[in-house]
Amino acid sequence: MENIPADQQNPSEENNAIWIGVGLIALGLLFFLGQFIEMGVLFVALPGLVMMVLGIVRRSSGWMIPGGILLGVALGIIAMENQAALPLLAEANEGGIFLLAFALGWGSITVATLFFGEETHWWPLIPGGIMALIGGALLAGEAGEQFLQVVGNLWPVVLIIIGAGILFGAWRGSQQQNV
Repeated sequence: MENIPADQQNPSEENNAIWIGVGLIALGLLFFLGQFIEMGVLFVALPGLVMMVLGIVRRSSGWMIPGGILLGVALGIIAMENQAALPLLAEANEGGIFLLAFALGWGSITVATLFFGEETHWWPLIPGGIMALIGGALLAGEAGEQFLQVVGNLWPVVLIIIGAGILFGAWRGSQQQNV
C-alpha cells in the first residue's frame, strides 16, 4: 500500500487497518496467555474482555452486556478449574461456585454501564441476583437445598399474586373511570 496522506485515505481502509491491528493483538494475547492459562477459558475470556473494553471505549452498553456475560462465564470456569489452589473452594459445590462467578459477570454489566455507559442498566442485577441466590444456596449445603426446594415449589404463587395485583389495578382503574 502506498503512502497516502491521512486526509486523503478512505475511512473504510482506516477502519480495516484498525480491526486488523486489534485482531492481531487479540490473537497474540490469546497465544501468549495460552502458555500460562488453559486455552479453553481464553476462548471465552478474551472475546468477553474485548467486548467489555469496546463498550467502555465507545460508551456502548451493547458491547458491555455480552462482555460481562462472557467474563462471568470465564471467571466461573477459572474458579472451578482452580479449586485446589483456593482453599475456601476445595470442598465446595462446583455448580454453586460457577453460578456465583457468573452472577459477578452480570453485576459487572451494571457497574460498567454506571461508570462508562450513556445510561445505567439495572436489569442485569435480576438474573445476576437469582444466580447468586441459587449459587449461595448450593454452597450452603443441605439447608440451601431445602430452601431451593421450597422456592421451587412456591414460585408459581408469586406469579399468581402479581397477576391478581394487575387485574385488581385494572378493575380499580375502570371503576374510577365510571365514577
